[in-house]
Amino acid sequence: MANLFQSMFRSLVACFAFASLAHGGPQTAFTFQGSLEQAKGSLTGPTAMTFTLWDSIIEGNQLGQTLVFDGGEGNFPPVNVWDNGGFSVGLDFGVPVWGAASARYVEVTADGQLQQPRFIVTGSTFSSNTRGINVTPNGNVGIGTAQPGAFLLAVNGPAANRTGTWSVMSDARLKKDVRGVQPGTLDRLLELRGVEFEYTNEAVAQHSVAEGPMVGFVAQEVECIFPEWVECDAQGIRFVTERGTTALLVEALRELRTEKDQQIAELNARHKAEIELLESKKDSKIAELEARLERLERAATK
Repeated sequence: MANLFQSMFRSLVACFAFASLAHGGPQTAFTFQGSLEQAKGSLTGPTAMTFTLWDSIIEGNQLGQTLVFDGGEGNFPPVNVWDNGGFSVGLDFGVPVWGAASARYVEVTADGQLQQPRFIVTGSTFSSNTRGINVTPNGNVGIGTAQPGAFLLAVNGPAANRTGTWSVMSDARLKKDVRGVQPGTLDRLLELRGVEFEYTNEAVAQHSVAEGPMVGFVAQEVECIFPEWVECDAQGIRFVTERGTTALLVEALRELRTEKDQQIAELNARHKAEIELLESKKDSKIAELEARLERLERAATK
């Protein structure tokens, strides 16, 4: 029997849930295990829960039947939540849950509250979400998001570094083909257009970006100037990863300093030439006046 595992951290009104997918039997059946926790302790006793199977983590198509555990119009009695908040429930949607071309995802509603995101079904032991930390089957990690996409680590929300600095390998012994940055860095940076914007509702829902006013760049515009900064995910969505920004700013400042030094040198040379010309004219005028004075003195003595 295949072994399935998944964990989650969700809000249930004023509650939180931590659940897991455990081992299953036939291709269509498996056991969903976990625990439900609320703000003041574990949620216990019979709990109404609904489960559906999907072919996508968001939107997509529902597969098989809806399993309702409510003891009323549903097809099963409420899920019994133990004193420690744990529970275990067998699920069979009537369709294969793994081995298909695309992944399968379970959507859960507990006490009338929809749990997001959906929970991926895998054919082996696998932890996908623990207290807000999501790990996809390919090892990518999302904090505050279940969709890290192509990123090895994606964080939805503010992130802090206690020291305020990040380190990168920079030892000369680890590098080859070292060469200076090509001239024109300042002009390239000035070609970038900073914009104010807000993400669309679709972007917020599907790509775990934040709502509200933002300041940044447009990837398609950046791609024309710094193509190495722009990458695409599997859906063709572009994202910007600034590379070597500090080094580029240093070189841009160097170019600006060189440009200003050259302008200052040109101004100094121009001023020096003008001063020399004025001094030459002054000396010539003085010599002319002295000559006139000498002539006048000679005329007066005759």
